[in-house]
Amino acid sequence: MYKCGVTGVSVDHYVRLEQGRSLQFSESVLDAVARALRLNPVEREHFYRLARPWSGEEPPAVQEVRPGLRRLLDAAHDVPAYIVGRGVSVLAWNRLAAALITDFGALPPAQRDFLHLVFLDEGAKDLYEDWDDKAADTVAYLRLDAARNPGDPRITALIDEMNAESPEFAALWQRHELKDKTHGRHIYRHPIVGRVELGYETFRLPDDPDQALVAHHVEPGTPSADALRLLASLSAAAVPTLTRPQKQLRRTGVPVRRSSFRAGCDYLVSLSMSRLPLPGSIRRRVTDLLPPFLVVRLASEMSTEPSALLLSLPRAPSMVE
Repeated sequence: MYKCGVTGVSVDHYVRLEQGRSLQFSESVLDAVARALRLNPVEREHFYRLARPWSGEEPPAVQEVRPGLRRLLDAAHDVPAYIVGRGVSVLAWNRLAAALITDFGALPPAQRDFLHLVFLDEGAKDLYEDWDDKAADTVAYLRLDAARNPGDPRITALIDEMNAESPEFAALWQRHELKDKTHGRHIYRHPIVGRVELGYETFRLPDDPDQALVAHHVEPGTPSADALRLLASLSAAAVPTLTRPQKQLRRTGVPVRRSSFRAGCDYLVSLSMSRLPLPGSIRRRVTDLLPPFLVVRLASEMSTEPSALLLSLPRAPSMVE
């Protein structure tokens, strides 16, 4: 009742507003309620949208990415970038984004979104060091997106699927949190180059705000910058085993996980064939990531001595170890 007194709205009107039983509230009434509830800008926009329920228009058209935007992604060869659409779907991406996050092109179109990646790909918790934050943000983005696009049947189906398949999603969905994707940071643990801390910025398209370009960036002169530069070099060399191996998707049966031994073999063979300069920090990480028994097995597989195997990795002559 306190909020009703602050806003000057009668108890009956406030109850009808909470229950969505009236469409006749003026902007001044909505403004007063938003102030009383101390809503932030994202919550305020969401509140106004809920007070003006969907008019029953046709479901939105299938999203298409303009050729110019695809060329822009391809031109950004030194930073991971992708375009996200309704239902946190991934509409387009560049080579470095696939190398860092996952091979989006190998996924079935119905599973090419961050919901399946974060909640149903068991490797996501290995990839995202800050998985809890990533999961909460993804659900908050989806709730805001669902309110913006109430007529999109794919979003409704995704929510139903995630609630049924992922208890973690279901728990986060019940928190009713809202967030718009703007800027922030993620810490990735890549199986080849190790820990990579990146920031990101989001740019929404003026003529289609349901599409957003997300571009990562890295602090110069840091180990993460070295790791990202190596990943970009390997990606440009089109090393076939570069993209992150996905683990089994829960209950979906795809894709197949590679063993750590086979992935390690592929990794060292790729480095050997590429002959790319390898920064000292990354060279040392090879020894840290591969346990001694695995180095011995890899050396045996490649018919060489363990010490010779590690020393044979390409060096960066201009860098001080």
